[in-house]
Amino acid sequence: MRGWWPLLLVPLTASAEPAPFASLVEPGRTWTYDVTTTTYDIANWGSLTRPPKVTTHSVVTCTAGADGAITCDGPLEPAVAGRYEVTAEGLVRDRALVLAAKPKAFRKTTRDAAMNANLVQGVRLGHASWCVFEDSSDVDPDGATREQCFGPTGVTSGELDGGGGDWRHTRYTLRATRAARVAGTR
Repeated sequence: MRGWWPLLLVPLTASAEPAPFASLVEPGRTWTYDVTTTTYDIANWGSLTRPPKVTTHSVVTCTAGADGAITCDGPLEPAVAGRYEVTAEGLVRDRALVLAAKPKAFRKTTRDAAMNANLVQGVRLGHASWCVFEDSSDVDPDGATREQCFGPTGVTSGELDGGGGDWRHTRYTLRATRAARVAGTR
């Protein structure tokens, strides 16, 4: 004998999932980054195979203000500081779209005929973060490679390998992030 099972219909409710990158516009949120900077002394290179270099380590903390602006207590390259908005199109910094709301990986090469070189730009997925990258080292005398990664916790890392008159390599990674403190809590 087969029994019957009652069918219970439950209405589905909309998800309360926050918008991607929403932490970047959360007033009072802080991010702490470990920063490594290597500068190369190309003026005193001489006959050495490689230029002399100096590596420094620092910690930089950035804080989101009520107006969507993030300020940092030290330099980061590519910059984290700026005014952010999360729009239907995606993440906007200083009025320029940085990353689409639903990012897709791509790599685009543009040929610069005057310099007889390529400019490479794109987006890739790396370690649960979307990374925006650019390599202008061939098309600009002061060109560089840049990468900045964004995830649900904000800017997760960045790297600049610069040439030209200021030869340096800077890399930063997110050490910690903390939401704004609520009044009456520790």
